[in-house]
Amino acid sequence: MEALTIKVVYKPWSKRKKIVDDIVCNYDWHFSVNRIIYDAHRDKGFTSFIIEGELGAGKSVYAMKTLIEQFAIWKVYKENSIVEHREVRNVLRKILVEEDYDLCIEAWDYVKRRLCHTVREYCQIIEELYEEEKRKREKNELIIGHTVIWDDAGLSLNASLWHVKGGRVYLTLISSLLQVTRTYIRSILFTLPSKKIFGKAVWSIQPNLIQILKMHYPWSRARIYLVFEHPTKPVNYAMKYAEDYFIRHLPDTIYEKYDRIRERYAKVSHKALIDNIRFLQEKLQEGGYTYLQAYENAVEELEYLKETIEGEEEEIIFLEAKGEKKNIKKTRRKIEFFP
Repeated sequence: MEALTIKVVYKPWSKRKKIVDDIVCNYDWHFSVNRIIYDAHRDKGFTSFIIEGELGAGKSVYAMKTLIEQFAIWKVYKENSIVEHREVRNVLRKILVEEDYDLCIEAWDYVKRRLCHTVREYCQIIEELYEEEKRKREKNELIIGHTVIWDDAGLSLNASLWHVKGGRVYLTLISSLLQVTRTYIRSILFTLPSKKIFGKAVWSIQPNLIQILKMHYPWSRARIYLVFEHPTKPVNYAMKYAEDYFIRHLPDTIYEKYDRIRERYAKVSHKALIDNIRFLQEKLQEGGYTYLQAYENAVEELEYLKETIEGEEEEIIFLEAKGEKKNIKKTRRKIEFFP
């Protein structure tokens, strides 16, 4: 089996329309996600995907390879003014298999300009891509539809931020931004271990789902589901669209540069966690509590809340525990963490 071979099981969910632009319509996509992205671009629409899977399954690799295929199409069209499957495959082979240094650098520059980890980076990227799209339209260049990868999105879009001071306003503003992001780009790929980490800010744009499953090294499988909202019930249902088999490996030139960025954000997250824990411990020690005692008091209070208060003794115990918990709440409200 060739190292670049990608098995695609494509089940069309609707009859494809004949499109005016025939540049890419006959191209056999290696990654089925790009087919959906191109259809969204053709209709001036928008699509998004949550890429979930266990750690090390290849979520970021799959997302970046979809962008590398878009780069290969742009590269072939720029040189030949037409997109041929054979030429695109040759470019992909040089990047992913032969690891041609010059092509890998060009592909990484293309991916890096569409890769973000925080809200601030995302805003900068969509503004730059919007200006780039304007210039391409003036020159009549090929535009497949800009795709942004929001890597490790659970860091900035975690549902638990809703319970932090200012978190509700923060997530509400992000939700508003995502709902109008179609003006700038055509698709977003969120990568994270589980879709349960996301809050309503992301689910408001009704993202589709991609599940990454590990297979025998070095292969992984991507199951693509189209997610629909039930018209009368608060329930979403998914329909399987396609399956992609890919190698969870990137060229060394690309992986080394990507790993530096990921390591930088891992250090930022680790430092923020340590600073918040130290701040909490200092405040608790000032009130005469240790971190462990504060945790035990919180657990005891939950147990009291579950029981029915009977008698004066139990009521006094409950009020004492509640008073101790009030001091803890005052210190926790001062803790803020926005990546």
